[in-house]
Amino acid sequence: MSFSSEVKREICESNDFSRAELYMLLYMKGTFLYSNNDINIEFTTKHEFIMNRVVFLFKKLFNKQADVILREMTKLDRKPLYIVKIIKSLDILVELDLTSNLGLIKNINNLYSKDITGIVRGAFLAGGSINPPGYKYRLELICKNIEEATYLKQLLDTIIGEIKYTKCMKGHMLYTNHGTKIGDFIRLLNLNVLLFSFEDARIKKDAANYANRYNNCDNANINKSVKNATKQILLINKTSLELFNSKQLKIIKLRKTYPSGSYQEMSDNSLKIVKEYIPKSTISRILKDIEKIAKK
Repeated sequence: MSFSSEVKREICESNDFSRAELYMLLYMKGTFLYSNNDINIEFTTKHEFIMNRVVFLFKKLFNKQADVILREMTKLDRKPLYIVKIIKSLDILVELDLTSNLGLIKNINNLYSKDITGIVRGAFLAGGSINPPGYKYRLELICKNIEEATYLKQLLDTIIGEIKYTKCMKGHMLYTNHGTKIGDFIRLLNLNVLLFSFEDARIKKDAANYANRYNNCDNANINKSVKNATKQILLINKTSLELFNSKQLKIIKLRKTYPSGSYQEMSDNSLKIVKEYIPKSTISRILKDIEKIAKK
């Protein structure tokens, strides 16, 4: 089972529920069929646990028993299709305000935290995916129209920070590759166990990335120091020592004693080699003067 499916399964096994969750599920994935001056609702999914969740929400919120039809798919697609059906459901549509565009949840400023959790849960169940912890960070929400995408983007931008939008083959996609924002999104879903798993993997990954960057930077500095030291020795070797003063000759002796050493290493050993402590900044300045003399 994919990590996205694990997230969806944990949502579906939760005892917390709200009208906002059912609203988003039906708004994003529901089908409304007119029949005999009434309306039938159909919801389709390939996941049994999502089917059970929708049946649970209808029962808990409206005391309606849904019919479930199992449709076997072709050999290429082995997963069956679950169709949840509620007949004569005009009253549900009116109560959820599904007869108008984003009616029940339109005013973002008036939403309670339970409503926000429900909206995000419903949207994720309908069209969401998250990469597993430890892999490249990626959260996606697929919306069927620009109104859905605009609404969800406005809501998520306010809560977890700006997320990106693009048009895709499946419709309209909201996405982010930012680990912190994905963690905040899982926190919105109230999935504490999965949040801990994700954050633990994220911290380990970020620590490993920091160590790699530090090592790469350290190696680059070492390579740069060796390259500069080699260049300085070549210039010194082709220049008469008579051109240098006593201070410069001490630095030359240090450089030849430590042909690939850093300025710090030369400074630390200056008292031992030339019987005088010479700061790193002074070594750097005098070596630049030596290079100028050698290039004339």
